[in-house]
Amino acid sequence: IRKALETICVIGPADIALPEHLFGDNGQLLELPEGWWGLGVVKKDGYEFGTETDSSDVEGHGYNDSLRTDIIKITRSISVTALEKFKKQFIELTEGVNLSNVKQAANGEINYKTPSIVKMGEYRMILLARDGRPEEEWIWAKVYPKVQLTEFPADAWGNDALETPLKFKILTDTKVGWTVDTFIGGTGAKKHGKLLDFGQATGTSTPGSGS
Repeated sequence: IRKALETICVIGPADIALPEHLFGDNGQLLELPEGWWGLGVVKKDGYEFGTETDSSDVEGHGYNDSLRTDIIKITRSISVTALEKFKKQFIELTEGVNLSNVKQAANGEINYKTPSIVKMGEYRMILLARDGRPEEEWIWAKVYPKVQLTEFPADAWGNDALETPLKFKILTDTKVGWTVDTFIGGTGAKKHGKLLDFGQATGTSTPGSGS
């Protein structure tokens, strides 16, 4: 029985290399290359993975059940409420602006302008969850080659903590040809690997990156 006691979300530009491996030979989590940035602290309820399925049925006269069912569309999403707001990359993500030329003044001031119509960018994302002690740690992760915010996040200023509700649409990256890459690992997975019933591959892992 596993719990996602800690979650980490990192986001990168649409052209950043995707990892082929997340774990070293001893089950330890490998360090990601430069270019990924952390979404930061999120609300306690964490991340919600949504799925909507559209299907088409063929029905026959006198038959109670469909004669054939085809899945014609699957819409996937990730919802989370972020609690850290003023990081440069986060503002670009949530407001659809380019801040590459914006610098902080000596007095601490930061100033940028938002056009009336913006285009939300496409990004790559890695979500990781941890459970267990270091010597028996389980880590599972999902790598998304293409995600996008499809709506401008709501905002509220008041006595409560500033928060930004986010809903990412998960898209298929035609360059790599898939929607999500799932990893299960950690020292716990290495120690109790036989219980998972996948069988053991020969050789050692070779950390690298894909497209």
